[in-house]
Amino acid sequence: MAMVNLALKVGNEKPQGANYTVSCYFDRAMRFAADDGTVRMIHGIYLSKMGRKRDALKRFEEARSLSQENANIHYNLGLLYFDLKDYDNALLNAQKAYQLGFELPGLKSKLVGVGKWREPAPISKEPRAAE
Repeated sequence: MAMVNLALKVGNEKPQGANYTVSCYFDRAMRFAADDGTVRMIHGIYLSKMGRKRDALKRFEEARSLSQENANIHYNLGLLYFDLKDYDNALLNAQKAYQLGFELPGLKSKLVGVGKWREPAPISKEPRAAE
C-alpha cells in the first residue's frame, strides 16, 4: 500500500527509487495470490484513482467473482459504478455490501443524493414450502 500511496501522491506509475511500476507489483501479487479477490480490489481502487475507470471495473469484476461474499469488494465496486453513473449496478452492489454487514453510509448517501437508493427486499428466513 505504501507504494500505491506514493504513486498516487506523485502521479507517477513508477515513483523515484522504485524498482518496478505499481502495475508490476500488482501483477506479481495477483500471480502469487491468484484466488485472492482483495488484491484485485486494491488494484481496482488504484486504477480508479489514476483515472483508469474501465480498467478498474475489470479488476473489480474479477475481485467480485473470486470473493462474492466480501462486503468491502461490493462496496468499493458500488462506488466505482456510482462514479461511472451506472446507478443500477451501484445500487445492487451497495445493497449486497450492506446485507453482508458493511457499515459506512457513504455509498448509500451518494445514491440517496441522486434519488437512486432503494431498500433491498427483505430476506425471508423461513424455508419455502415444496410445491
